[in-house]
Amino acid sequence: MEQVIVHKNNGSTYLLNSREYARAVISNSHKVQFENYDYIETKVRSTQKIDFSIRDYIIYANNTYRLNQLPEIIRYADGTFEYTFIFESVKYDLINVIFLLNGNSAKGDEYTGTLYNFAELISYNLNRVYPNEWQVSFGSYRTSAENSDIETLLLTGNNCLAALKTICETYKFEFVISENNGIKTITLRPENTGKIYSHLFKYGKGNGLYQIQR
Repeated sequence: MEQVIVHKNNGSTYLLNSREYARAVISNSHKVQFENYDYIETKVRSTQKIDFSIRDYIIYANNTYRLNQLPEIIRYADGTFEYTFIFESVKYDLINVIFLLNGNSAKGDEYTGTLYNFAELISYNLNRVYPNEWQVSFGSYRTSAENSDIETLLLTGNNCLAALKTICETYKFEFVISENNGIKTITLRPENTGKIYSHLFKYGKGNGLYQIQR
């Protein structure tokens, strides 16, 4: 089994495969469905308790996956532990941010604007909670977004992921999220521009997942 390196926010790291601490990764699966879920499930067998913290993270394919919830822990009769860690992609950060209006073109809890205006609000809200970490891009479709139909949507009170999905459904767009040097980019494009994948990848011959690396 390939090594899995977990990073803490203080800069230190620990290994999930470790002879020193007598623990080993017994399964590692990347589960992803376009615009829905994207996480890595890692099962570890250990003779000792693992010193983990919420928001610990791993790097896979240049993307960050964080531990946002406590792992499931099973203790066996022989005294060993089995941990099931769920490392979630940065997409889940959108769930932690409530969509608020910044005062422009607002009418009560509703907002009126173009697709580009709504995208700017998504960016505004994400950077309100995670300063200077998020941006929204339309690539070659920016002009289409700026000149799109003007719609009135009720989004206030939703989290940003739910708001983004509503915006995309309204304008028949889709989104993907990428990372580069700590900057997360939400790229919006017309529906069916890219391919939709729903696969399960695991370690092992023919299973598609080969390593998680720093």
